[in-house]
Amino acid sequence: MIANKNLLGAFLLGTSWLFFTVEMTFVRLLVPDFSIYLIVFLRLATQAILLAPLAFHDWNKVSGTSRFKFHFLRATLSVLGMALFYFAFANLPMATATTLTFTVPAFVSILAAVFLSERVGLTRSLAILLGFIGVLVIMRPGFTIFEPAMIVALLGAFFAACLFVVTRSLSLSESRFTIMFYSAWLGLVIVSVPAYMSLTTINSVDAVKLGIVGLFGTIGQFLMVGALQIAEASAIAPVDYVRLLLALMVGFFVFGEVPDIWTWSGSAIIVAAVFLNSKDDLLSKKSI
Repeated sequence: MIANKNLLGAFLLGTSWLFFTVEMTFVRLLVPDFSIYLIVFLRLATQAILLAPLAFHDWNKVSGTSRFKFHFLRATLSVLGMALFYFAFANLPMATATTLTFTVPAFVSILAAVFLSERVGLTRSLAILLGFIGVLVIMRPGFTIFEPAMIVALLGAFFAACLFVVTRSLSLSESRFTIMFYSAWLGLVIVSVPAYMSLTTINSVDAVKLGIVGLFGTIGQFLMVGALQIAEASAIAPVDYVRLLLALMVGFFVFGEVPDIWTWSGSAIIVAAVFLNSKDDLLSKKSI
């Protein structure tokens, strides 16, 4: 039963990264003309508006939450992680920015073991380690010239891991609509002042781009929260590496970025890590 849930959770999480990749692509197209704070605000505003009818339909459950502090913590982590990632993807090649965020699974496994008491077995640990080695292979040539945005990406990865674990904890007692509703509205409050200070004119083309960022980001969040509701955080963390393949394709076809031998080699290692983790869940399923 646990293996089945972990496999479904892995599918939902992998699909969420497809939507997040589209979101980041349009963020990169928008950043030259808009501040990151404004993009984050409008991204959260879209999520808040889309979820409002569902929240009011079940308002007693949403308003009756007993974990407001955790919702505020998640909203804070979400805003910080979102802003840091937006900055990183706007200032680094897609593949480079993405690989730096692959430290998330390592952070998640440690945090999940400490705060959620989740067991991380040998095979799963090896999968995460193998994936991290693949990340290092890709990152190695990039460190010849230091980019401050790399530190920003790593900080974003840490906050994303914290968000991952807090979401897993909240999902044990809260519905995904409740989690996303509070995350959006509390996030709007947190980022409202800097967003207002950077307010600028938005034309129709940019409005469509911002709408895509909001819509795809919201769907990605919905799928991610759903994955964390049914699966162990440490079990599905290695699926995060699938994002690299998506980033490679977007970088090449949209931004004309050609991966080097280090990127391809690291990608192969990362794919092997995902396969190893999936095989572990399949073997667990057969043993039940």
